[in-house]
Amino acid sequence: MTLPLLPTLPALPDLADITRSVGTVEYDIDRVKGVVEALIVPYMKPAHIIEVIPDAAGRGQIVEYDEQFAQGSLERAKAAPNRVGLTFTHETSMPNRMGYGLALRDSATEGGAVMTWQLYRDTLDRSVELLTTSHTGMSVTARCIRPQRGTERNGALVTRQAVHLTTVAATDDPAYVDTRVLAIRERQAILEAEQERTEQQANRYVDSLLLLRSYGRTLTPAQDEYLAEHGHPIAR
Repeated sequence: MTLPLLPTLPALPDLADITRSVGTVEYDIDRVKGVVEALIVPYMKPAHIIEVIPDAAGRGQIVEYDEQFAQGSLERAKAAPNRVGLTFTHETSMPNRMGYGLALRDSATEGGAVMTWQLYRDTLDRSVELLTTSHTGMSVTARCIRPQRGTERNGALVTRQAVHLTTVAATDDPAYVDTRVLAIRERQAILEAEQERTEQQANRYVDSLLLLRSYGRTLTPAQDEYLAEHGHPIAR
C-alpha cells in the first residue's frame, strides 16, 4: 500500500495590485462636453493600511503600516492616460465603464494627481447622475513597482515612488477601506484555520507512515523523505 504525499497549502494569489479608497470626491463635470475631472491620489498624505501579505513561506499575515504616494509616482499613467478607465464600482467590463482618461496632471492646488476623463456619449446621462448622487466615493487600483509589493513591514511608513495605475472606480461606499479591513481579517482567520487543518492532516499522515514502518512495511523513497523532514524524532 502506497500512501500519497500530502499536498502543500496553495500559495496566496498575486498581491502586486493594490486598491485604495480616496473617500468622498467632488467631481468637476462638464455636462456639455462630457468631461469629468477629480483628484485621485493626494501626495505625501499618510493613510493607515491593514492587509494580508504573504510571508516567506507563502502564508498570509496581517501587516499594519502607513502609506503615502510621492509626487511623480504616477508617471506611467501620465504617458498613457487613455489606458486608465473610469469604471462603475470595480467592474471593468464594457457595460460598467463610464469613460477613458484624457490627461493626468499634478496639481499644487489640490495637492495631488488630478485625472480627466471623457465620458462615453451613449451612457453620459447615467454616468453624470451616478457621479453626482449615489456614487460619490472613489477608489484607485494600481500595481506596485517601487517599492515592490511584499516589502511592507509592521509600523513602517511606505512611500510609493512608482506605481502603474490601471483603473479608477466610482463607488457607492466611501468607507471602502474599512470594509476591506473586515474582509482581510476574515480571510486571515480562514487562512489560519486552513493551516491548522493542514497541520493536523500532516500529523495523521506521519502517524500512518510510522505505523506501516512498525509492521515492517517498506516505505517509498518519497515517504522516507517526508518522514525525515516532518516525522517524529524517533523515526529519524
